[in-house]
Amino acid sequence: MSDIFGYKDHRRYLSDYYEHKKSLNPSYSYQILAKKCGFNDKSSVYSIIKGRRKVSENRIDAIAKGLELNPLEAEYLRHLICFTQAKTDSGKKLFSHRLYELRSIYNGKKLGTSNRFYRDLYKFRSTWYHCVILSIIDMHEFKGDFRWLASMVTPSITSKQAKESVELLCNLKLIAKTTDGLYRITSDNPGVCKEEFFKAMDVVHQAFMKLASNAIDTVAPDKRIFSGLTIGISSGTYEKILDELMMFEKKIQKIAQDQQKS
Repeated sequence: MSDIFGYKDHRRYLSDYYEHKKSLNPSYSYQILAKKCGFNDKSSVYSIIKGRRKVSENRIDAIAKGLELNPLEAEYLRHLICFTQAKTDSGKKLFSHRLYELRSIYNGKKLGTSNRFYRDLYKFRSTWYHCVILSIIDMHEFKGDFRWLASMVTPSITSKQAKESVELLCNLKLIAKTTDGLYRITSDNPGVCKEEFFKAMDVVHQAFMKLASNAIDTVAPDKRIFSGLTIGISSGTYEKILDELMMFEKKIQKIAQDQQKS
């Protein structure tokens, strides 16, 4: 079975763990697993797997011990349970962030990659203005005037935030300072970025949606465009519209690329 770091729900992990043990030993039972995890009631683990019973905080250590998890795996299980049982979006976001960090530490050890790289990668995708800074540097000649760089971002950020963002982009090798003192986009980014960059995109999408919502009240009408359409469509038409949106997105990317070449 897969290691725990590939799971996003503790109930699925417990279910797969049980099935794996059962395949190795046909006499293995929920009662055995429940006892190993410190439960007296043999139906406890089964009830957890089926979502009929929550896991209390004081039970997690015993469960981790029963599953024979190492300290890093046990820490992941703790936050996995908290994530699954969280009742609010803010709670889920908090534990999701921690789960990502733990997966990053695990992947770093497995691949021999610096843990810092994965933490920086998460920062890039979970803070909205880093990709904005990256685009500004791609469009303008930037030599380290962080006050100017911060002034180019809307909503405003501080010069300190702009400087920290540039340092982050350098650490990720997305930009580099050249011999003429200019910061430029690098041509070959680490291959792992392509696979990992989108792990936290839900966070940055939420941030951009909030910025867009605030813009209705904070940005002049001639500086923004908002439009909406309420229609009734079939599932087939919905798929066609998605295809059109994807094509339009590619067209916008091409327009932006052509502008940079000119």
